[in-house]
Amino acid sequence: MSFTDLDLTQEELEQFCTFVSKYTLAIIHFFKNVWISFFKPKNYYIQTAHIVYTKEGAEQDTEDVTQEYRRGGPKQIMNEKSTDVVDFYFRVKYLYNSKQYFYITRSATHVFPPLAPKMTFRLPIKEAFMLDIDNVPMYNITDDIKMYEGPHYDFNNETVLLSDMLGSEKNCPTIRLVNIMGTVVEYNLDTDSINHHTLWSPNKI
Repeated sequence: MSFTDLDLTQEELEQFCTFVSKYTLAIIHFFKNVWISFFKPKNYYIQTAHIVYTKEGAEQDTEDVTQEYRRGGPKQIMNEKSTDVVDFYFRVKYLYNSKQYFYITRSATHVFPPLAPKMTFRLPIKEAFMLDIDNVPMYNITDDIKMYEGPHYDFNNETVLLSDMLGSEKNCPTIRLVNIMGTVVEYNLDTDSINHHTLWSPNKI
């Protein structure tokens, strides 16, 4: 059987070819990422890149910009965006020493991979919880936070809004963090930001 036997219109044939091409590429990228994850550990290997943005008068939208990000970085992507974008941030999923991390930034001119961190002492996060309105721990989000904390425990040298990392949760408005020394701090999920300098001193934010 050939395409001509299917009695498709030209438009239907083009749509079918686009569909096959799109999902064939997706499958190829999936197996490529699997291969790299298991057999070719590589520092700062970009798996996916997305831009989350809001245009004036519109709802928030998310766009996969992996290929553009790999080729030209954030500057090229922002140059192609219309001027009515009023808010945005990038979310980059990457591998470092075979482990998966996320890089969040609101800088349109950032450089990936992030600059090498200075030799300073940093206290890693040991545990992280989402608390309900009565300050009762409801969800353990330690693994999620550690992915954003990055391989050097510095949030990729960025100041990150908690809402950019975890979204908004009306029933769990507070995040509780505990470090390896037992220090406990709490942040508001909707309004607070964190970085490795002020992480354990929320009054400095």
